Amino acid sequence: SFNAHYMAAPALLSVRDNELNSKEEKKRKNASLTARIAVAFLAVSIIPIIMIAVMVASFIIQQTLNARFAKYSKILGPSGMTGAEVARKMLSDHGIRDVDIVSISGTLTDHYNPQTKKVNLSEAVYGQRSIAAAAVAAHECGHVIQHAEGYAPLRLRTALVPVVSFASKWV
Repeated sequence: SFNAHYMAAPALLSVRDNELNSKEEKKRKNASLTARIAVAFLAVSIIPIIMIAVMVASFIIQQTLNARFAKYSKILGPSGMTGAEVARKMLSDHGIRDVDIVSISGTLTDHYNPQTKKVNLSEAVYGQRSIAAAAVAAHECGHVIQHAEGYAPLRLRTALVPVVSFASKWV
């Protein structure tokens, strides 16, 4: 009788070990599932909060920019040059002669397009002689100079423009 129990003990221990291992494995799987659910919940709840925060910040920045542009559009620049003239001079001073400066419609729609090599200045910048017009024109010409010098962050920005443009049509 002792021998029978003695012989059965390893088998019982083996079954018990398997039960423990199985329970531990279930606990690990449940913990892993719980962690994945928690991460998914956080992602779902945090992403809208981040998006709203970015939209609010963008709105505040845009309003501040519009207010400052309006304020400084009333102050004439000391040189008396228009935004277009400031842009031409700045590019000329840097030896850049293959970039066009054109007037486009809109307000604060100014941008430099490296593919077409055009500085697009809004009507409010192109023909005005204000400090604001000079600052915006100089800012856009700064991108031209960065492009001419092969500035790496500008290359990254240029590469991202089509992606952002595409995404903004769907958002």
